[in-house]
Amino acid sequence: MSQEMDERSLFAAGSGNLLGSQSESIAPLFARMETSSADLHLPTPRRFNPTLTIATLYCNQYFLQSERFVGSLFFKTLYPHARCVALLLILLAPDVFASDKDFLRKVGLVETMGEYAEVENSYRRVVNHFSPIRSRLRLRVSVRRIRHVVESLLGNRIGR
Repeated sequence: MSQEMDERSLFAAGSGNLLGSQSESIAPLFARMETSSADLHLPTPRRFNPTLTIATLYCNQYFLQSERFVGSLFFKTLYPHARCVALLLILLAPDVFASDKDFLRKVGLVETMGEYAEVENSYRRVVNHFSPIRSRLRLRVSVRRIRHVVESLLGNRIGR
């Protein structure tokens, strides 16, 4: 449990400069590993009832504050071999997982499986533009794991 909290704290603090000047000299090495979040064109789902979004349902199920939704789902849905590498990458280059975090924010706004399918398809197009190293090593969230979480939370809500 304490390790999980440490991972969440590191993820939440990932945007800060934790390594001082070392981070600035290493960050350019990872600059080509990620599509910037400005290049993403993921659709933002409509919000009909904010109490029924994935983020709300997930946070209620796991007793989380809403600010912890993205970080918690991020570590839960990373490929297992990528979890330890992810912590190091977040320390060295905090924006490496910007597209993954943006995808999870969009998933958090989803209310139906139809909306989720649109967001998932957009993310799949973005994944095709990841660097060859990141794609080959699967240093990203697992869409299958995310779909499983979404299906378990939404049940049979199919609408668009």
